[in-house]
Amino acid sequence: MKNIITIVGRPNVGKSTLFNRLIKQNKAIIKNISGTTRNLNYGYSEWLNKKFIVIDTGGYIYNPNDILEKYIHKQIKISINQANVILLMVEYQNGLTPLDSVFFNILKKSNKNIILVVNKIDKPKIKCAEFEKIGIKKIFYISSNNGSGVAEMLNEVTKYFKKNIKSEEKNIPKICIIGKPNVGKSSFLNLIIKKERSIVTNIPGTTREPIDSHYNLNNKKFIIIDTAGIKKKSKIKNSIELYSIIKTIKIIKKSNICIIMIDASENIQSQDINIISLTQKYKKGLIIVINKWDLIKKNKKTTLEYKKKILEKISPIDYIPIIFISVIKKQKIYEVIEKILEIYKNKIKKVSNLKISKIINKSIEKYSHPTIGGKSVKIKYIKQVEKNIPTFEFSCNFPKNINEAYRRYIKNQIRKNFKFEGIPINIIFKIN
Repeated sequence: MKNIITIVGRPNVGKSTLFNRLIKQNKAIIKNISGTTRNLNYGYSEWLNKKFIVIDTGGYIYNPNDILEKYIHKQIKISINQANVILLMVEYQNGLTPLDSVFFNILKKSNKNIILVVNKIDKPKIKCAEFEKIGIKKIFYISSNNGSGVAEMLNEVTKYFKKNIKSEEKNIPKICIIGKPNVGKSSFLNLIIKKERSIVTNIPGTTREPIDSHYNLNNKKFIIIDTAGIKKKSKIKNSIELYSIIKTIKIIKKSNICIIMIDASENIQSQDINIISLTQKYKKGLIIVINKWDLIKKNKKTTLEYKKKILEKISPIDYIPIIFISVIKKQKIYEVIEKILEIYKNKIKKVSNLKISKIINKSIEKYSHPTIGGKSVKIKYIKQVEKNIPTFEFSCNFPKNINEAYRRYIKNQIRKNFKFEGIPINIIFKIN
């Protein structure tokens, strides 16, 4: 069990600003609009050689008629249950509000360590007797914006940490779920980790921040990240949505494998193809998951015909696996997990130079490069020079003469013989 800090409080009191300061990166969306954070936002931090997780939560308000607020309250409850320490954040200028007191009474029932954090203090070491009335013994006056008072707060927070906590596991696959809004990304995440980590409603665009979770079952481990739906530029309505898309692109860059999820009723569309191109640009492993397959009227040819349409639209890319699932019916979910791990193995696979030279040289002998200007292209040596993005270097006499058709032929031969399904591969021709 890891040490965890949860930051809670009303909307717009500075929770996300403090979160970003603690994890030392701009991960949470910050905007002077109430309710910007909806899902739980997780990050890693360290203080006095003690590593811990920080959770940013949606702003607590009381509005029983708002469906999103009901889900946010569920999310806050999850974060409280996970935490060693709860930071109840309030705002100095507005003083202690009735909602702060109501929320504290709810937090007390958790029997967790609670620290009151009074934010937006212009001058250090300022205090106010009003905040002592709430009944929390430990009170810190800080500015999450400029950092004053944060060190003192962390000194106190780490006193509540459990000892001998193992450091976070490294080198496990990072998977992100991407796609257009409302195709089932958050529902898929919640299903496989068996927790309600992402808010799920029928309102498109509910997820704004990337949500990461650990999957660990039957010795299969990976980090899986739910992202905000990627919209067309013409449909981006505000800066919050734009920030979400920028963060999604950053998550794609940091991931090993991307799951692109498509609504079966919509078939593959131009925006899906743009997303696929984006993953290939950054050399990521990819699996296409068609969700809501249970809603499609089918015959024996439906699946094959659907796959054929997809492959035609993403041509010349032909190495991406396609799996048809139903999150609602829980159909083929485990097959997606197996394929994720298989693709990750392909991504880090190292082929011996002797083996690849022996096999690919036979393909070269069978189909040699055409002679150009009376000059014959001769490939003398092949080796894999990088494994995280499988890259193969071919030493030859006239590398500039290698045409695109022959490059595709060589790539296809590597895939055929060494099974790099779901992974883009690079080939480099250089003079020997």
